[in-house]
Amino acid sequence: MAESVSKMKESLTRAKAQVARIREKAEETMSTAKTTVETVGVAFGFGYLRGRMTDPADEESFKVAGVEPDLLAGVGMHALAFLGGAGKYSEDMHAMANGALASFAVTKGVEIGLDAREESEGTAGTGRRVVGSPAQIGAQRSMQSVAQQMASAGAASSRAGA
Repeated sequence: MAESVSKMKESLTRAKAQVARIREKAEETMSTAKTTVETVGVAFGFGYLRGRMTDPADEESFKVAGVEPDLLAGVGMHALAFLGGAGKYSEDMHAMANGALASFAVTKGVEIGLDAREESEGTAGTGRRVVGSPAQIGAQRSMQSVAQQMASAGAASSRAGA
């Protein structure tokens, strides 16, 4: 009987240790998930704002005092967190700052990529600079391409008819 009680205590100790490991892993996983949601959520938010608030005809329309707001927010939130202004939420503040900086980086990457594409296509400097979300930029580029094709087709039919 004493042996049975001893085995039961040993089993209970192992079970408690297993539960503690599971809890630790769950906390780690949830922390990672929370950080991901904070980062991606802020990046999405700035992307939405850029798409909603940017005037495609005015590159400066989304800027605050001449600075991109996602860049300003990202740097500001990192500074606040590093200086202890976020208290126990510093990790969260860093995650959100990373989302704001990711938004800025994607926007600049798209703009630089479009410039490189214009250069390779020989259309650089034509004043076709577009701002906005990648979807807006792509849509405007597609419309410009269609307009150019129509103009080319019209010129060709004019020459053929003359």
